[in-house]
Amino acid sequence: MKTLRTLLVITIAIIGFTATSFGQSTATGTATATMITPINIVKNGNGELNFGTLGASGTAGTVEVAPNGTRTPSLGIKAIGGGVTAASFTVSGDGSRTYSIVLPTAPYVLTNTTGTGHETMDVTGFVSDPDGTGTLSTGTQTLNVGATLNVKANQVAGTYTNSTPFEVKVNYE
Repeated sequence: MKTLRTLLVITIAIIGFTATSFGQSTATGTATATMITPINIVKNGNGELNFGTLGASGTAGTVEVAPNGTRTPSLGIKAIGGGVTAASFTVSGDGSRTYSIVLPTAPYVLTNTTGTGHETMDVTGFVSDPDGTGTLSTGTQTLNVGATLNVKANQVAGTYTNSTPFEVKVNYE
């Protein structure tokens, strides 16, 4: 019986050590990270979207400036003078990356700075080239922005502007 007990203790000890060695396993891993150049946007020149010199009438209308700088007046609006420009920006960052473009969605209000200060016009319908997304194939890309100016019937003469610039945002996708 003593021999049996000794055998039992030895067997239990062997099984205990065996279970421990079969129950554990170790592996190693590594960690990596890639940092890219931050995306950046800066205005070219004064970054101004300029609708040029216009003539109003008794009929409301709009004036569209496309991202390529072409102007299209409608209804009672007459295009009189030049100076028409789309806003232009340079986007830079990590080459070959795509990015999304966020344009203003709320009306951008221009106020007559030479009149009483109560006359306004809304700028809406911002559009860009590229439209929606761009690709930094060489690390930079020009982004042009146009919009639509909403002119009221008998709009009061004057120079209309806004002291707060409109925002164009870009984000890596």
